[in-house]
Amino acid sequence: MKKWTGFLVFALLLSWPMIGSAEELGGGYSVNPPDGWTVRDFPGSPYKGLFGTRVGNFTPNINLQEEHYSGPMDTYIQLSFVHLEKLMKAKLISQTPFFAGNHNGVKLITHTEFNDFELTQTFYFFEKPMGKKLVVTATTGRDSGWQYDPVFDEIMHTFQME
Repeated sequence: MKKWTGFLVFALLLSWPMIGSAEELGGGYSVNPPDGWTVRDFPGSPYKGLFGTRVGNFTPNINLQEEHYSGPMDTYIQLSFVHLEKLMKAKLISQTPFFAGNHNGVKLITHTEFNDFELTQTFYFFEKPMGKKLVVTATTGRDSGWQYDPVFDEIMHTFQME
């Protein structure tokens, strides 16, 4: 029986995607990027971002943003989407609960347009103490967006926040 148990554990470990070690993004946030992804400064953000391998004319990326909003999360998400509709012609694809580590959140997938790019953007919303909301935005070109959904989820399952 021990041989089978050891084999099963070994097989499961081999089947897991290769994830790097934890990378600090700033502000008490960290994540384990997969092989081939880099962590570096994200323009206009106090937090570092994650960058994948360029696909066509776009580099898949993930960035963080904290905002003060003391209202309910549902309202915050609705207001965020209305803003996206106006700013980036967003179209809602799906909205589902999402769990990252021990943090409950909401995952929102949209199709957007920005600077002549057609994008798929996946937003992960989390409630923080003292009226703060955290939004993690994962962006890729629309033509490859569906391929990145499991990658983004996998990365977010390693996401930690203090």
